Amino acid sequence: MSDTPVMLTWREAALFCDLLNGTLTLDWDEKQSAAYLRLEYEDGIKLTQLDEKWEVDAQALREKLQSFDVGDVKAVIAGVERFWTDDQPVMTREGVLRAFRGWIREE
Repeated sequence: MSDTPVMLTWREAALFCDLLNGTLTLDWDEKQSAAYLRLEYEDGIKLTQLDEKWEVDAQALREKLQSFDVGDVKAVIAGVERFWTDDQPVMTREGVLRAFRGWIREE
């Protein structure tokens, strides 16, 4: 992970939770994980308009994704996994904040 992690808004983090719901990331090659995440993101924007659903600036998040290193991708995946393994995952600000502790900047 970089010295300064890429901070997400809770809506960006929620978008990733929604995007990777049901996606098996265990078999992602570590060196290619950032590319895989970017491809998943582009599909989520084009096919299901997740940017509109979560009121996220698609281009701004795309640019943020371009700066992700392997550690950043691992942190996002870990947050998504914490979210979906919660006893009662609820797609709310509080639920996302709990899963992405330390990675959310206040809006």
